[in-house]
Amino acid sequence: MTELNDKAFEAAMNAAMGVMGRHRMITTGQAAKLMNCSPRTVARILDSGRLPFTRNGGTGRRMVDVVDIMEYQRQERTRMRESLDAMRRAAREITMDDDEMAAYVAQFD
Repeated sequence: MTELNDKAFEAAMNAAMGVMGRHRMITTGQAAKLMNCSPRTVARILDSGRLPFTRNGGTGRRMVDVVDIMEYQRQERTRMRESLDAMRRAAREITMDDDEMAAYVAQFD
């Protein structure tokens, strides 16, 4: 699996949106594939209110807007980056050497 930087990820998602056109609503299973996680994880995110959804009138299935998923993932990347930066600052403040800091930060990556 190849990990994309933020700019490449946004470009890929924008290209996908161009192909999808008006078909932006996807199921939780499709959202899980897009987010590279399990459908149960998507359900927990939806249940927590961190990602909005609607219910399909005919089936009652939860549907998620791809744009909301993109925004959620952007926010999560920002949150994780800020958390790691805070941990690195805290490690420097308690004067960890480079090897100790690498071992400390690695447990959160």
